[in-house]
Amino acid sequence: MASASRIDSARWAGLLAGLGLVVAAFVAWQMPASGHALGADVTIIATPHGELVAAPLSPTLAARGLTPGDARHHSLTLTNITGVPLSVRFRALPSNSDLDRMVELTLSDNGRTVAAGTLASLRQWTAPVLRLPVRAVRRLMLTVRLLKPSEQAGMGARAQTAGMVVEVPLEISAAGEKP
Repeated sequence: MASASRIDSARWAGLLAGLGLVVAAFVAWQMPASGHALGADVTIIATPHGELVAAPLSPTLAARGLTPGDARHHSLTLTNITGVPLSVRFRALPSNSDLDRMVELTLSDNGRTVAAGTLASLRQWTAPVLRLPVRAVRRLMLTVRLLKPSEQAGMGARAQTAGMVVEVPLEISAAGEKP
């Protein structure tokens, strides 16, 4: 009889030890809470045409976890590699339209805005907005901002951006100016 109670005790001890291991494993495998809301990810990749060199290339700006009102900034250097002055224009070609009216892109040159608008409005080429002299190097500031719901045209206050991802090739084209 004493041997039967030892077996029962051993079974209970084994059961409790097993449950303890299951609880420990469950706690260890949980994803840690970041304390932040999941935001939108926007990646800008400069894609200049042959007359220009852009740096950095890939990615030019990676804005992760943007929440409404957030902005990220990064410099973009353009170099005219030709022997003639160039007129430069831009357009954005997002990988999808999910954030078209929610993301604003701004390019500025020495504090002067040369191109700005939502991804939707920048799908078309801008007019020539920047002049690059022969062999000139120009440093631009690129800003990506996720608009607040009150700023989002036609989206209403219920626009959701959490977890949205968009890659945006920023095409940069230049044409030689007449002497």
